[in-house]
Amino acid sequence: LDAMPPEPSAPLELRVLGPTTLRRGGRAVDHPHWRRERVRALLLVLLARGGGTREELAGALWPDLDTSGALRNLRVTLSYLLAVLEPDRSEGAPSFFVRAEGATLRLTTQGWLDVDAWAIEDLLDRAAESERLGEPSAALDLYRRAVRIYRGPYLTDAGYEEWALPHRDRLTARFVAAAVRAGELTLASGDPDEALRLAARALETEPWSEGAHRVTVAAHLARGDRAAARRAMDVCLEQLDDLGVPPTEDTEIVLRAIA
Repeated sequence: LDAMPPEPSAPLELRVLGPTTLRRGGRAVDHPHWRRERVRALLLVLLARGGGTREELAGALWPDLDTSGALRNLRVTLSYLLAVLEPDRSEGAPSFFVRAEGATLRLTTQGWLDVDAWAIEDLLDRAAESERLGEPSAALDLYRRAVRIYRGPYLTDAGYEEWALPHRDRLTARFVAAAVRAGELTLASGDPDEALRLAARALETEPWSEGAHRVTVAAHLARGDRAAARRAMDVCLEQLDDLGVPPTEDTEIVLRAIA
């Protein structure tokens, strides 16, 4: 029994879409160690990767240090992080949230940690399944819920650290695709105003999203505003020109509709 980690005193809510925030039992965590940048970074890298060996984690967070120095920093930073996550844990007791398995550290939750990034991924997975089953209304509802959750880029507080970029890019791409698809489904259901709002959310995140520009143009056409549609298409073509790529066939179809 001594080797079994005790359950936390209250559930945690971690928000990593936009600025990182941590709440315990509905109240913001104000532990002094939580203000340490590397403590937050360690939690984020554990979250993004699910875990890793101590050397992998230390190398990701302190790439300029030698292995022994990086591992020393990891050991201290991990103790700080555990104090933040489990302030009631007895010294030397196993951690509930960060499990040590040999040389590997693994983040585990068992229902005690709610993460907005995990919630949005689950909604998008379910939306894709609804589309596969031919249930566009159910998919649209799931897409809308996912769009509402998205407050900003994934792992914002990690900046441009190399370990964070692929995880951020992947979730950004999923969000943009979901907002565009929601716009298309909304437009098909006869609501061009909401389609415009969804396309705008996608363009806030990815200004070069051809699909989002296409939804914007089509929504203006559906509203009968051909002048706005032409202006939106001009913006789309300028963005594509900046990228040095021609418009796709779908965009050409919308362009012909304006003409």
